[in-house]
Amino acid sequence: MRPPPGRRRGSRPGGLGSVLARPGYRRLWATRTVSQSGDVAQFTTLALLVLHLTGSGLGLSGAVLAEIAPVLLLAPSPAHWSTGCPASP
Repeated sequence: MRPPPGRRRGSRPGGLGSVLARPGYRRLWATRTVSQSGDVAQFTTLALLVLHLTGSGLGLSGAVLAEIAPVLLLAPSPAHWSTGCPASP
């Protein structure tokens, strides 16, 4: 059985290949991948630097907490604002 015109054999409609075929999305995906790789490298480097400078697991956990805390504290705010929920007393 032959695939429909414009479709390769073995590709599914709506699969990754069809999404990456769009140049705009392909650029977005590539830049997001590079950005995420940079975030991981920065986080790892910071942890190794703090561990090297302090030699303390407590210092390392403080650095990790300082990096993660703003995300955990501020993440619920946009969701709360977008739903229009009244502020809790």
